[in-house]
Amino acid sequence: MKLSDFKPIVVGFINHTLPKEDWTHQAHVMVAFWFNTQYPFEEAFAKIKAKIMAYNEAIGGLNTDTAGYHETITWFWMKYTKNYLLANIDLTLDEVCQKFLESENSLKELPLKYYSAELLASTKARKQRVEGDILVLNLKSK
Repeated sequence: MKLSDFKPIVVGFINHTLPKEDWTHQAHVMVAFWFNTQYPFEEAFAKIKAKIMAYNEAIGGLNTDTAGYHETITWFWMKYTKNYLLANIDLTLDEVCQKFLESENSLKELPLKYYSAELLASTKARKQRVEGDILVLNLKSK
């Protein structure tokens, strides 16, 4: 994976020109890594939250109690990718993202190790950050 692979995805996401079918789990992860390398964590999270909500609306989606933006899942992946970056500080963004995407760390189902399916499906988890009811994922310090 090269930084050039990130550019069309990140730029398309930010500018709302990324085709809906290209907004895959892998694209979400790449965008999370990119935002986590560009901004301090809380700012990165705030920016990606706003951008996901705007992107969803731009492609004709809605952000409701049952669809669109999901606060807890976004928070989880932002924390998880930030922790992965901090654990691999000797690697470039390209290298760390490639390593991540080739590992079990990138599995879409990973949040289910921390959250029950019922909790993740809840309106509460969609609308606000909730801690895992199976395991708690803490953000590592720098």
